Amino acid sequence: MTRLNDLEKKEMLADAASEDLQRDFRKLANPGTSLTPAEYLAFLTWASKFSKERIEDRKPMTGRFLL
Repeated sequence: MTRLNDLEKKEMLADAASEDLQRDFRKLANPGTSLTPAEYLAFLTWASKFSKERIEDRKPMTGRFLL
């Protein structure tokens, strides 16, 4: 597991203190709230920029996988 450097720790603490982010998490935690397919796709597109994995490095999936 990668360890956070001091700058990353400060950024995470600043995010945790953000009232806007806290409001967003409360909204997402509400079981009565759901995203439309378009909103979910927009979220996945936004979140994908944080992925450090390269698709080219993935090995093919084998076996049985249940979702």
